[in-house]
Amino acid sequence: MRFLPVITAFLAWGILCIPLTGQVSPEWLEDRIHRDNIHTVILSPADRELGYPVMELGSSDRLTLKFDELTDQPGTYTYTFIHCDAYWQPSGLSPYEFLDGFTEDQIQDYRFSFNTTVDYIHYSLTFPNEQIDFRLSGNYILLVYQDYDRSKPVLTRRFSVYENLVQISPEIKPPVLTELNRSGQEIDVQVNLGSYPVRDPMDELHLVIRQNGRWDNAVMGLKPLFIRGSSLSYDHNNENVFPGINEFRYFDIRSFRYQSEYVRNIDYRAPWYYVELAPCRERAGKGYFSDPEINGKFSIEVQEGHHPHTDADYARVFFSYPAAFPFRNTDLFVMGNLTDWQLSKRSKMVYSESRNQYELTLLLKQGYYNYWLVTWSPGERSADPSPIEGSYYETENDYQIYLYHRPSGARYDRLIGYTLANSQGPGRNFR
Repeated sequence: MRFLPVITAFLAWGILCIPLTGQVSPEWLEDRIHRDNIHTVILSPADRELGYPVMELGSSDRLTLKFDELTDQPGTYTYTFIHCDAYWQPSGLSPYEFLDGFTEDQIQDYRFSFNTTVDYIHYSLTFPNEQIDFRLSGNYILLVYQDYDRSKPVLTRRFSVYENLVQISPEIKPPVLTELNRSGQEIDVQVNLGSYPVRDPMDELHLVIRQNGRWDNAVMGLKPLFIRGSSLSYDHNNENVFPGINEFRYFDIRSFRYQSEYVRNIDYRAPWYYVELAPCRERAGKGYFSDPEINGKFSIEVQEGHHPHTDADYARVFFSYPAAFPFRNTDLFVMGNLTDWQLSKRSKMVYSESRNQYELTLLLKQGYYNYWLVTWSPGERSADPSPIEGSYYETENDYQIYLYHRPSGARYDRLIGYTLANSQGPGRNFR
């Protein structure tokens, strides 16, 4: 019997050396939680929890994954990576082509919750690390699964690895088109290739622009409008225009001892805390009002503890939106990082005929949260916050800009440039 641990370790080693091959499930290719008892998933730069999951190839950049499992028994979790093209489809490359070291490894860093009403285990993983590093730039999926079995996915997260090979200069301004001048934001981009070789910019380059970390409304595959030597201009009038929307709604549940702004009631009924938020009111047509927020993200914090990721408790948070009648052929969702920006059963509000309002309850960890109410109708590509939240060109928004290159005959999309711009920061041109 004394040889059993050695045999188990040997088998685990063998499993970890098996590359990720075969069919990749479409659900693995987006930010998604695949298990009901997994909560509060964060993938961010190791030194900036509110940053976006992007890192430079070959640099000291690190990303950190954090998540909770509502249990008091540690699980066995393995992680691996899937390399994708600019449109988040598998590139088809072997893990041995884009990874250095192992192709998979175990998550070994976990801590038990402390002095909380709900037991949970907090897991964390930082990469690249001594076991796994990246050979190639591009888009990646982080896949976490249970018991060395990829048929038991736990969570998936998108991130990007870029090379700083070209200069990307954005300018954010009111749209040229009159009908969008007061509600939209136009993101013009200038690219200086310098000495980086591109034979056919129109065919080989793909520019992507995201707003506040969303993928559902990202501008994908934008082509240059003008080419002058090594300078490319993406100065379009329509394709690169985003609705400004409004500042995000927010609420603060860092403490359960008092009711902060937009919190109507806090109650404890074993084993849960229950938080009722003030009803959401329609903001469309009410004019722009500046409010400090964090562009749809959330920050885990607790006032009555020292280590927020293990001292913070969980609560069932109740959202409501009064409406005399339900919308026709349109659904209402709570959207932001707190729901993975997904239109899903978990984020969908349900209309109550007896209370004349839309309602949703989410299980959330103590902290500070941003969100929007968004509408969506069958057939629409993306959710629309503007019917409820309004849309204004003054709104503060983040824009991430990615430039991918695939020369003729190449097998993957190389991410040759990346930058982050803010509508009220450098590059802002609002008058």
